[in-house]
Amino acid sequence: MLVVAGLPAILRGPVPRDRRWQLVAELVGRFSKVALVAAGFAGLSGIVASWLHLKYLAALWTTPYGYALDLKLFVVAIVVALGAWNWRRLTPKLNADESVHQLRRSATAELVFAAIVLLVTAVLVILPNPKIPTAATSATTISASSLVKMVPFESL
Repeated sequence: MLVVAGLPAILRGPVPRDRRWQLVAELVGRFSKVALVAAGFAGLSGIVASWLHLKYLAALWTTPYGYALDLKLFVVAIVVALGAWNWRRLTPKLNADESVHQLRRSATAELVFAAIVLLVTAVLVILPNPKIPTAATSATTISASSLVKMVPFESL
């Protein structure tokens, strides 16, 4: 809402040019408090959902569901990094029109990556949840790893 409604309303509205950055700073300051709480709840619910759906840790790197979740976590990390950059680096510098435009560009990039998170989530919800490996699957995995241990390294 900040990028789509708040900033354009201030930048294109009848606000005097020398007062714009002050209004943007106030808007961003108020929005940041809400955004931090919402991000905390979203992160917590994501951790709980991952815990419930994954079943076992190795599913993160051995199943299509895990690959999609890994991709989502990577893109979420980008969103968090951009949000932190905006909050810690750009928000304190809101003292001129140029800083407002920098914040708008950076916040737009954050929004684009957040949309990518939603697209990856759409793929994630259609994938089947990982199943816990059965004894037969585990035995095959164990025997294959034992075989590798039994072959002398020099013969490879």
